[in-house]
Amino acid sequence: MGEEMLGSRIDKSYWAFPKADSIHGRYCRLVRLGMDHVAGLWPRAKGAAESFTYLRFGSFDTYASLADPISDLSFREERPFWAVIGADDAALGWVSVCDVSQTDGAFEIGNIWAAPSLQGRRAARGAIFLLMCLGVTHEGTWRNAVVVDGWQRHVAWFSIIKAAFTARLDPTHFGPMGFKIELLQDFRG
Repeated sequence: MGEEMLGSRIDKSYWAFPKADSIHGRYCRLVRLGMDHVAGLWPRAKGAAESFTYLRFGSFDTYASLADPISDLSFREERPFWAVIGADDAALGWVSVCDVSQTDGAFEIGNIWAAPSLQGRRAARGAIFLLMCLGVTHEGTWRNAVVVDGWQRHVAWFSIIKAAFTARLDPTHFGPMGFKIELLQDFRG
């Protein structure tokens, strides 16, 4: 078996933890999630039980029931959370990186909550794109995904091409209210 099948031999064995700094994008910005976001998130979270279907917490019946998990999430150093801030400076949801492997130089984007007012809009896609820019390169192959016996290996993924994602975020693909105006399969065709 040739070296190209094994991956690339590297000397690096440790990567820095992703920085949890504020990140500014075209349609939104990400700032560390904190208790100061509860007041803005509460009107979007109450009555939005279906938006929490795939999360381990929620829905929330009271302001305090939302404040408790945000207090916990905002202090997780091993799994940083960011509030998604829209153009009007309102908190619209949150995103995080998780399963950070500093020995493999990899992490996942997860534990995402988007208020109904964020779902399907360009700011939602922009928030994920901003986290992708922390160092993730999507090219159809997750390169350098794991280190096994001193060899850094690639893992094949069916993933979004970064250039295509950038093009998809162009303002011409969204209507005046910020909703997408074409389906992804139409865009890709």
